Amino acid sequence: MLHTTSPEKGPGLGYLPARWLDGELITNALCSMSHLSGAQMLGFGTPQGFLPLRQQMQTRFAELEIGASAQQIVLTSGITQAIDL
Repeated sequence: MLHTTSPEKGPGLGYLPARWLDGELITNALCSMSHLSGAQMLGFGTPQGFLPLRQQMQTRFAELEIGASAQQIVLTSGITQAIDL
């Protein structure tokens, strides 16, 4: 599930397929409030979580002598989501 990039291939990912969204309307509204592109504003990132945070966690883990790569770290929004994974 974590390696799935499409909601059609992973319905448990928790987000809607892009074709279900009114992309132009939402993109225009969000872009008027931000300097980010529409693709960045409407995207959900990776299922594993925000890479810079995972990299920072990897650094902290290394300080604690815990060997883990950023690819081995998965961020969740809570214990229920972590158990579901």
